Amino acid sequence: MLTKDCSGCKFVFWAIGIGQGVRCNHKENVKYRPEDKTGPVIISYVPKCEFYEKREGYNDTNRD
Repeated sequence: MLTKDCSGCKFVFWAIGIGQGVRCNHKENVKYRPEDKTGPVIISYVPKCEFYEKREGYNDTNRD
């Protein structure tokens, strides 16, 4: 997946400032995390997310 696909999702975790990239906090997407890693999964590791939930107060006009 791309970060633009997750833009506006309540599970997205922007950790760029601390060198961790953009990650997903949804518990079901943990299965895509490499076995030797911990913490939220990197968005690009998720092939297709079915757990998108719109963040409250977010204007999501560009999402298909």
